Amino acid sequence: MGADYTITSGGTSTDESMTLKWLTTGSRTVTVNYTSNGCAAASPASKNLTVIANAIISGQPVDPASICSGAGVVSMSISTIGAISAYQWQVSTNAGSTWSDISNSAPYSNVTTATMTVTNPPSGLNNAQYHCLATGTCGILTSNAATLTVNDPGAPTGTAAQSFCAIDNPNVNDLVVTGTGIIWYDAATAGSVVAGTTALINGTTYYASQTTGGCESDTRLAVTVTVADPAAPTGSAAQGFCAIDLPTVTDLIATLFNGTALQQEEQLSCHPMRWQMVVIMLHRLLVFVKAIQDLQ
Repeated sequence: MGADYTITSGGTSTDESMTLKWLTTGSRTVTVNYTSNGCAAASPASKNLTVIANAIISGQPVDPASICSGAGVVSMSISTIGAISAYQWQVSTNAGSTWSDISNSAPYSNVTTATMTVTNPPSGLNNAQYHCLATGTCGILTSNAATLTVNDPGAPTGTAAQSFCAIDNPNVNDLVVTGTGIIWYDAATAGSVVAGTTALINGTTYYASQTTGGCESDTRLAVTVTVADPAAPTGSAAQGFCAIDLPTVTDLIATLFNGTALQQEEQLSCHPMRWQMVVIMLHRLLVFVKAIQDLQ
């Protein structure tokens, strides 16, 4: 065995092949003498070759700091010694069972360089693993894997359909959801923030995210609102009664939009309408009745 190589396999009486590992670079001549049935070959076999340095990965990628879904930038890098002709980063979303090449499309960039960048990653990339293939003169080198952590608190919870009365002048602050740091939007993704003082519009869908630990949820809760504004009841603006009958407000007659006659206060409180307006109208009628009584 020479001073600048080792035999890694073969080179025995029963194995005519041999693998050498060179310890230094430069030009070499390999000469093989062989015998058969005790007789040496007339001339040994020789081969000239040049030993070049094999590239190595000297710095492995490390797990980047955790990042919020849809926000921020992280990078992963390798460093090498020796000539590298190409880089290719790959991703695995099944704990390293399979790997796929990454292209320069969102959220990735610089995927064919020693340093890859991930920008505004979605929550679906949480726990994704990445490694780099570096092509050297003597073959492809594979780096260790680094794991990406993407934090996403998840959408807030609440009723998807919520109803209000127009007479109450409801606004976005009246929508009921459970979560922290609620932000309302006019779209399921992207879109514009809707201020809490914005009046609710019948049939409109509003979208809520929540923010915890400095991270806003990647998904939003959709809430569709109904703002009811039923018509006022109808009835005679002037109704006459006899003082001897001791009339009260319950004797006044008003008709709902569906034709139902109201004569009892409990009917008003149970009907899905603006009963407050009805009471006002009945009060005015009562004042009118009292005026008639005073004239008698």
